[in-house]
Amino acid sequence: MDEFEIRFRPYNRGNIPYSREMRHNPTLAEDIMWDKILKHRPKGYVFTRQKPIGSFIVDFYCAKLSLAIEID
Repeated sequence: MDEFEIRFRPYNRGNIPYSREMRHNPTLAEDIMWDKILKHRPKGYVFTRQKPIGSFIVDFYCAKLSLAIEID
């Protein structure tokens, strides 16, 4: 597998409505992280918000790096 190939992560489809709701109502810390850093695609990496992965919903995810960021 090429290191730059986007990898699929299976998820629980039941989490989709909850992840959408969380995208519309971020915490202050998530909002700051998104607005100041991640939405500008640092070094060209694309991040998504509130990504369902398995049974969990991570705050931010970069598929290219297989990197999940959780802010609490």
